[in-house]
Amino acid sequence: MPSAAAAGNGAPLVLKNAGTGAVAIGVGGSDTVDGMAGASLAATQSVILNSDGVSRWHSVGAQSGFSSIGPWSPTAKSTTAILSNGNLAVTFATSSQWRAIRAVASIPSGKYYWEILCSSGSGGNLSVGIVDSTFTNFEQNPNSPAAYRSTGDKQKDGTGLTAYGSAWTAGDRLGIAFDTAPGSIWFRKNGVWQASGDPATGANPAYTGIAGTLYPSCGTFDASVFTGCFRAPDIAGSFPSGFSVLP
Repeated sequence: MPSAAAAGNGAPLVLKNAGTGAVAIGVGGSDTVDGMAGASLAATQSVILNSDGVSRWHSVGAQSGFSSIGPWSPTAKSTTAILSNGNLAVTFATSSQWRAIRAVASIPSGKYYWEILCSSGSGGNLSVGIVDSTFTNFEQNPNSPAAYRSTGDKQKDGTGLTAYGSAWTAGDRLGIAFDTAPGSIWFRKNGVWQASGDPATGANPAYTGIAGTLYPSCGTFDASVFTGCFRAPDIAGSFPSGFSVLP
């Protein structure tokens, strides 16, 4: 994208993704899109951006197809993680080694829902959840501060595994609901909330009291592929009442 300064104050920029995969949107220098360093546009989606003439672009009416949270970060990741599909898909090709990745931007205040599709992989060492800004070693288990493991267990802050829900594997779609006010997180497998959780009522979260600068994440010890579904067009399940797509 051109810089906001070069475009001029109030200049509009219309972007349309005419392809079949997500497109990562980058800005030069210290410019931002909706306050973030980058964004992602889903297949067939459009967005209008307005320049402030200095260093910022602001989206107009982009809630349905535009996300500044995703895609997966090209830098906050394991050195062996390979990104594709507009950085929405991450391939961990090496087995017998912990690796992890997080989204580009942190989760703002509010109630949000997103999904992560396990496109391939097996065994008990696959993980989805959130990490905080203190998690910087992406060559280890992403257990800070909350994760749902493929064994069906949950894990928090590097502690041991705790029995939680159903095991999952390749082809399963994992939903994550997070409410920043109480810091509560719930996990879903193929449309079913685990451990009788109900984000809409606040009942039975996997964990609560989670605070800090937080990011969607995933990781593995075994060869696997994960696809982040951060925008409404990519999400298959229904949103819990009161929750919305990540901005």
